[in-house]
Amino acid sequence: MGAQEKTLSSVYRQGTKKRFEGPVKPMLPVLVERPFDKRGWVFEIKWDGYRAIAECLGKETKLYSRNGNDFLAFYPPVAKELKEISFEAVFDGEIVVTDNKGRSDFSQLQNYRRTGSGTVVYYVFDLLYYEGFDLTGLPLATRKFILRSVLPSSLRHIKFSNHIEQRGRVFYEKASKFGVEGIIAKDGSSLYTPGTRSRSWNKIKVVNQQEMVVGGFTIADKSENSFRSLLVGVYESGKLIYCGTVGSGFKSEELVEIRKRLDEISASDSPFFTPPDPKEGIRWVQPCLVCVVRFTEWTQAGVMRHPVFLGFREDKDAHAVRRERAETDKQRFSVKVWESRVEVGGNTVILTNTDKIYFPRDGISKGEVIEYYREIAPWILPHLVDRPQSLHRFPDGIGGKEFFHKNIETTPEWIETERVASEESSAESVRYMLCQNEASLIYIVNLGTIEINPWLSRRGRYDFPDYMVIDLDPLQIPFSQVVRTAWAFNSLCNQIGAASYIKTSGATGLHIFVPLNAAYHYEQVRQFAMLCCHAINKKLPDITTIQRSPAHRRGRVYLDYLQNSRGKTMATVYSVRPRNGATVSTPLLWQEVTDKLDPSKFTIRTTLSRVQKRGDLWKPVLGEGADIKKSLSRLGRILFDYG
Repeated sequence: MGAQEKTLSSVYRQGTKKRFEGPVKPMLPVLVERPFDKRGWVFEIKWDGYRAIAECLGKETKLYSRNGNDFLAFYPPVAKELKEISFEAVFDGEIVVTDNKGRSDFSQLQNYRRTGSGTVVYYVFDLLYYEGFDLTGLPLATRKFILRSVLPSSLRHIKFSNHIEQRGRVFYEKASKFGVEGIIAKDGSSLYTPGTRSRSWNKIKVVNQQEMVVGGFTIADKSENSFRSLLVGVYESGKLIYCGTVGSGFKSEELVEIRKRLDEISASDSPFFTPPDPKEGIRWVQPCLVCVVRFTEWTQAGVMRHPVFLGFREDKDAHAVRRERAETDKQRFSVKVWESRVEVGGNTVILTNTDKIYFPRDGISKGEVIEYYREIAPWILPHLVDRPQSLHRFPDGIGGKEFFHKNIETTPEWIETERVASEESSAESVRYMLCQNEASLIYIVNLGTIEINPWLSRRGRYDFPDYMVIDLDPLQIPFSQVVRTAWAFNSLCNQIGAASYIKTSGATGLHIFVPLNAAYHYEQVRQFAMLCCHAINKKLPDITTIQRSPAHRRGRVYLDYLQNSRGKTMATVYSVRPRNGATVSTPLLWQEVTDKLDPSKFTIRTTLSRVQKRGDLWKPVLGEGADIKKSLSRLGRILFDYG
């Protein structure tokens, strides 16, 4: 082994030896206003193509998009060379089609799948795994050294994406003259945090370019096989906001094909939150197509000026499309506390310290938690309105101090509060905050509230819960036994005529809810829950317990029915949990509750798209309730049969 090989071996072995577990969600950059020089940073070309992860693991080779879409069959020259790589590796890079000057051309990339014309290249800029070692915990500069050392220079369709160090302004000027979309700036000491949008990586655009969701189109002279322009927008707080029409940039041979795609997703109503002025010849479509648009600037009305169509993105979820706003130098480099004001539903919410990291292992900031709650607001709010909130606050993230905050002293005038008799003393009262709208939700989260914990009952009927809850809490027992216990509850509820709904706890267990429509007092509900748990414990005595003591719970699933008490709270549906991974308490279909169920997969980064596709699976929990009197009669017979 030569000296260079010995050096390389010692470097990559600084990573973590482990079996690779994919797929990988790429790390993403933050858009900033202008280029800069900074020691320790590297600057790369921003390739105008498809971000792609390549897994070369012996006999198995994969190439996929940021959303996991398979790319391998679409780019045969790249696939062929990936399969010829003789070592184990996982690459991060960009698939592009280059013109005769070596510049990436997005429109040519669009046509490549259809025509196969042009030179397709996979520009690799990061190495995440090499020869049995996870490299994501090593600095970027080290990962790039290994990548440059091991990637064969003889490959024609897989190339190392080069960079320069420190001199970002000069590089930006050269990129401008060369005619590329922009540059990427990366902190050479940064670790690779999959799925995060990190300030350690910045993108600076040479030209304004934005992904857009197609919501409709206009036709010319009532043509049945063509169109005049696309109506496009971006998502903000779960709503599709109109951003203008795009009528140029289309090749004549594309018009019929695009029109066919539009007709296949036609819709009767506008998908835009505020539709454009009605015009003759507008036809609406389902908002699922994503296109890329180049333009000169934004108008004050939030509409693009001089937009030009570049092509469709096949690798982007439409609901993830947001208007890109560049951070200023002050925001990017300031170490002081900074704040911003946002208008939410007519109310002003002041956001502070949004760049503070709340989940250190995952690189998730306070701002990302706030953005998650803004986006999930339409689905979580129906389960929060009129319920007193017990704020579980983590001012410095999940690794810092935590506390519950119930008695609220001061709030903005638009926040609703309510005094409720204390659970400890009816002579005293507690001033609870209510979460009645998106603005109040964001205000609560900005206080450092990661986990949302509402009462089980609502204003006006505080002694009557809307549902019965059972917390299946395992201790030193396989999750498959939690699944088995959950299905036993499902079977019991079916036998006694009570509908049941299930969600992940966001931790290690599962939560089962039985709707009651606020028809019974807490004491009645708790007694009913206790009897149900007794029945399950009698059926599954080897794996369940109703004993609260940890000594009795080891190797068992604890059947916790004590949450059914006035003033008790638990993490609501769609709530983030203060755990590594930023898991979310997520509703499930019963058929999803199998031994393959992995609650850790439901996170701040995966739950929103799931809800957007499936809707609110928890909506029936607020509907018709069980008849406890009838259910108790059937439950009594079951308990008698169990002995």
